[in-house]
Amino acid sequence: MASELGPVLRAITRNKTAFLLVVMEVAFGFAVISSIVWVGAWYHSRGSADPGHSTQGLFSVQSLGPAESLLQAERRQQKELAALRSHNAVKEAAALSQDILDPSWINGFFVRRANGGAPLMAAWAIDGSANLADTLALTIHEGRAPRSFGNEASDEALISDNLARKLFDNAAAAVGQQLVMSDESTPITVMGVFKDARLLIPFLVNSDAVVLRVRPAATTRGSRYVVRTHAANEDEATAHALAATLRHLDPERVVVVRPYRLDTARHVNVSGGLIATLGIISVALAIVALVGNLAITAFLVQQRTRQVGIRRALGATPWDVVHYFMIENSLAVALGCVLGLAISLAYYFAFNSIFPEIHLSPWFFVFTAILFFVDGMLATLIPALRAARIPPTVASRSL
Repeated sequence: MASELGPVLRAITRNKTAFLLVVMEVAFGFAVISSIVWVGAWYHSRGSADPGHSTQGLFSVQSLGPAESLLQAERRQQKELAALRSHNAVKEAAALSQDILDPSWINGFFVRRANGGAPLMAAWAIDGSANLADTLALTIHEGRAPRSFGNEASDEALISDNLARKLFDNAAAAVGQQLVMSDESTPITVMGVFKDARLLIPFLVNSDAVVLRVRPAATTRGSRYVVRTHAANEDEATAHALAATLRHLDPERVVVVRPYRLDTARHVNVSGGLIATLGIISVALAIVALVGNLAITAFLVQQRTRQVGIRRALGATPWDVVHYFMIENSLAVALGCVLGLAISLAYYFAFNSIFPEIHLSPWFFVFTAILFFVDGMLATLIPALRAARIPPTVASRSL
């Protein structure tokens, strides 16, 4: 290979434009495909994320109907909760404002320490019954669960371990502290810290930064509940029984009962669709890079017909000719990969400032580099094999 390097470098200096075109094509292709790989890996990890709490025997229940006043909705919510809790199959039932099965995108809030000393943090507030943590089987490892004071909102709350670390450095220091949410001016007191759980769509920023507040959580259109049953499995009979319990109170209501099967949740479907889309884009880019590289290599081979003929006349074998063009293309691909790596890293650091949960692996770049080297070899092989068949007589015809 060392003996071929000199002629290759001299040939490159005589064909700078074509060589640079290959380098730039590989660089931008490498940057795009490697970025697609690590973004796709992130989407996959988020789509398959463990919610962080037990889903066995857990159901999401929605009760929907015509618009009514908020006071009427809250009264209806209390009756429906009482009916659900009285069912023989139900172990715990709680109202909540939203959960990981919610099909809509949800607005978050900003939270800060009441006494200052820390910046505003993006977080997600989930309003619900005081027993929500017990119903979800969340692990409270510092402090205690908030208490309910009748049907009124409580100034006590639970926060996730992730949020506690960001605001107070550690979970123990967060207990007893006060927080101010951007949607209300009255401070709330942190009574406990629970182990991180993804209770919202896991694509969103700081999806582990969660505040559980004791609030009625009813809307003018209906209520959402989470129900944990005694049975370990989420069977259809239990779902029908829960729906019948609420319809018995009001047959005109629309009741939707869904077991916590995360494989059918919206974020899983979105993740799968995005990964498939990114995969199609990657294949299309690889094909474009292959065709572009093939066209440029074919042009270079055609331009060097006389040079190849002379090498054959001097005793070069067909393999020597193929080897020569392979080395030249490998140099272009190597330089393109280095430049593409720099572009991809710049894009990663910009993206990481928005989504800090994204992490890089060297294997993402190794995979992309191998892809482009294989791509380059395939693009070079056809013109190189054609050049290897050039007979030595071509050199004398060109003189």
